[in-house]
Amino acid sequence: MNYYLIKYKTNYFSMIPRDSTTKIICFKERHLAVKFKSYILRYKYDYGTWPNLDMNHDNEMIKYQPGQNIMTLGSQVKIEEREFDDISKDMQRGNIGILLCYKFNVLYDPFYKNKVTINLTGQELDEFK
Repeated sequence: MNYYLIKYKTNYFSMIPRDSTTKIICFKERHLAVKFKSYILRYKYDYGTWPNLDMNHDNEMIKYQPGQNIMTLGSQVKIEEREFDDISKDMQRGNIGILLCYKFNVLYDPFYKNKVTINLTGQELDEFK
């Protein structure tokens, strides 16, 4: 089965689930990877920094910085399709876990411009055999 990873230059986007360690985000469906890519690009454009996906902290204060060229960023952030076995072998070599993402959604607060809620459903994998 193929999964989709989001890559910027040589690094994959990751997150830190609550009470856990860093996990590379893998999407089960391409449209979820496209939605995630759109979210991170928009965030980078709006705030001048990549989103902090450390779920051990509920709130993050963001210092506004001027927008960057979203077209240039969009060409640098790639969606990479890979077999699950290949992903797990690479993660095992690097001793990094995986978050298999089945659902992803971003909810923007209509009253507060800087308030965003991320809904994500997935499965954490830390050990590979």
